[in-house]
Amino acid sequence: MYKFPRTLAMGAVMLALFQGAAQAADTRLEAVHQELQALYDEFGGVDEALEATHHDFELRTVLCSYCHGSNGHSRNREVPSLAGQHAEYILLQLMDFASGERKLKVMHDLAEGMEPRDGAIIALHFSHMPPDQPEVDPVLAQSGAEIYVQHCVACHGVDGRGSGLAYARISGQQPDYLYKRLAAFNAAPEEGEAMHAMTRKLNSLELKALAHYAANLK
Repeated sequence: MYKFPRTLAMGAVMLALFQGAAQAADTRLEAVHQELQALYDEFGGVDEALEATHHDFELRTVLCSYCHGSNGHSRNREVPSLAGQHAEYILLQLMDFASGERKLKVMHDLAEGMEPRDGAIIALHFSHMPPDQPEVDPVLAQSGAEIYVQHCVACHGVDGRGSGLAYARISGQQPDYLYKRLAAFNAAPEEGEAMHAMTRKLNSLELKALAHYAANLK
């Protein structure tokens, strides 16, 4: 009987775990699709919406820019960059912060009172900004390659751009932020069962290597 390579078998297991989470997000993903589409329809297209809402975006992201950067490139290594992130994914995270599903007080306070249209404007503009190219440790990045192939490709893709709109783009992300999130998933299943299953057997050095490899992807 043919035996699948270990990396493919692991990838299949991870994909099965994540499919349940993705299916649970289908309804919410449809909601954010509709919100973005309403914005495009209002102005006659994506490019038109970007141009027409530029001033609104600047007004609504004054506070965002302190942490995430006015160009979406975070200068705080433990804060995520938003440039190039999927608009749908950004909107999903805003929904989770607003509902308390993701727990961070400053983000909850900002997202809770945000109108859906404002969230769509913010997500649209950040998603069209050029991704960051953060500094990484080349030794750690090299050692994280095999770990990434085994655990992450199924959902985040070989290039780290996400294999679907519900999956985060992690290429070009701050490596310290990625490590912080991976460590949180590793420690607590309530942070996300699928991600906990993926990270729970990895030690701290492996998590750091994984973070630096993913951040270095283009």
